[in-house]
Amino acid sequence: MGKRDTPTYFAVPDPDTGDMTYWYRDRRGVVQPWPPKVRGYGPTWPDFSALPRGERDERVRDFILGTMRPWRQSIEETLDAEPDTAAARFAAFQSRCCICGKDLTDAESKVLGIGPDCRRGVPSHVLESLAREMGRIHGQMVPTTEGASE
Repeated sequence: MGKRDTPTYFAVPDPDTGDMTYWYRDRRGVVQPWPPKVRGYGPTWPDFSALPRGERDERVRDFILGTMRPWRQSIEETLDAEPDTAAARFAAFQSRCCICGKDLTDAESKVLGIGPDCRRGVPSHVLESLAREMGRIHGQMVPTTEGASE
């Protein structure tokens, strides 16, 4: 199955924490965090700001090559090995808006846990926190959800 034949939205457990992470494959076939406004997932960046520029650049490079790339590779390997499972997992987390209780139908709303009408005017840092909390909750559900179908 080619990249273009695979589903568009995915849910993959974080290899370090088990929290759910959400992804989509863009038109070029590149896997991107979902929703796009989320800064991304992965290991927490150390604070390199106090280091001299040369050392800071070296530490950033080492962190990217030694931590971030392997983490991202693990996500993409999981997604590529079982794209239908990852897509089904995304779809299974059909939820209701945490404000009004209406069914969430679009992908961004499912990740955030809040519908488009209710999130108008909500600051982006609050939406990002909601996305991370939904990921934590969905990560806890995976063994129960997947174990039930076996």
